Amino acid sequence: LIADARGMVKAGFVKLSAGIIVIAAALALLSAFSVSSDDLAGYRLADGLSGALRVCFAVFLALTLLYTVFVWREERERSLAFGLLAAMAGFAAVGLLAYQVSPPAWSFAGVLLSLLVGALAGALILANTAHAQEFITPPDGTPPGAAGPTVYVTGQGLAYDSIALTPLPPTGPFQRLLLGGPTGLMTEFGPGDQEYVGGRWWLDLNGNNMVDMGEPFFSCPLLGLGYDPS
Repeated sequence: LIADARGMVKAGFVKLSAGIIVIAAALALLSAFSVSSDDLAGYRLADGLSGALRVCFAVFLALTLLYTVFVWREERERSLAFGLLAAMAGFAAVGLLAYQVSPPAWSFAGVLLSLLVGALAGALILANTAHAQEFITPPDGTPPGAAGPTVYVTGQGLAYDSIALTPLPPTGPFQRLLLGGPTGLMTEFGPGDQEYVGGRWWLDLNGNNMVDMGEPFFSCPLLGLGYDPS
């Protein structure tokens, strides 16, 4: 929501994210209705909160649906307003949920913090994906062989232009590509280096040097001689 308000992400990504939020809100409401007592598999829950929790998640779902409708209709001011209301309802529901499940846990604050950290991690993954799309996705209709992103090779201190990417299955040799550097994308090796694998890339979105779900594999050969990006 903050990135959208600041114009940092594309409209298509906002629409996709809105759909994901609606699905998550519906699943949360379904889970709230599936718990019908103050005891869950032998674990005691805070008394008398099931009804209030269902109301909170129902309000959250209703607001996220309205937010999604306005996002898809590209009514920016209304979508941001209802997005803010949905976020407030979501925080209230998460807080109530943390209090409900806190009796057998270490503390209310600890449970609330763990839920918020999990939500933040999901948001960061989506944000990284959006940021990556700005650099690696060619415009609609771009034919193979057209201009692609510029990649900075840290081991050489040079930048290289490239051919538009082609998605690849995650098999065979790949070279790690990172977000950052003077061109937005960087890697350690380039043309002339033995470790360069011809422009077969794996984009390490979070920089943890491990292949995570959703990270893309693609072909994007570097062209010609490198140049000083400054």
